[in-house]
Amino acid sequence: MDKSALSVKRSGKLPCLKSNIIRPLYHSKTEAMKKILVSACLLGQRVRHDAEVILMDDPYIGKLAEMGLLVPFCPEVEGGMGVPREPLEIKGDTFWRSGSVTRVLNIKGEDLTSVILKGAEAGLDLVRKEKIGYGLLKDLSPSCGHSEVFDGSFSSTKIKGKGALASLLEKQGVMLFTERQSGILYHRVIDELLNPEKKGFGRS
Repeated sequence: MDKSALSVKRSGKLPCLKSNIIRPLYHSKTEAMKKILVSACLLGQRVRHDAEVILMDDPYIGKLAEMGLLVPFCPEVEGGMGVPREPLEIKGDTFWRSGSVTRVLNIKGEDLTSVILKGAEAGLDLVRKEKIGYGLLKDLSPSCGHSEVFDGSFSSTKIKGKGALASLLEKQGVMLFTERQSGILYHRVIDELLNPEKKGFGRS
């Protein structure tokens, strides 16, 4: 795998916190902390359907990587899909509604629901195998979307809903954040680091 594609830009200082308070705790406590499952595309891995590499210039993601807490994962690739590939959207109801009939189709109308579910199950297995309590997931994805997904019309219309992986992880008790909430996740992790006696940070 291209190491350059996995690099994460890091700022020189810890945002909002003094480095002399945090750094001595890294080696002694971060190994015991709950890890973060992160959509691999957010770290610049070439896994997107259009094969583009988008490296987020996000200091919070950089600091979480520096702490060794990020576990990159792409459910579509893990499910067996190649790069590049046709875009996918959820057709019908979204995965978070119980009892709904949900399919995931590509823009050609091919049903790839089984592939998406296979990737989501692989993500759930990884969560159980590793010490993962949080998810930092790419919104709008039919797998990783947490607050919004596309409506299935391939017209860039957004609706509230969850993708397959996000739905499974939430049911497992993993606390989910979108890429727009990286700062909230970072400060929650730092609070856990400084106050390990607190309860309810990451659920298993």
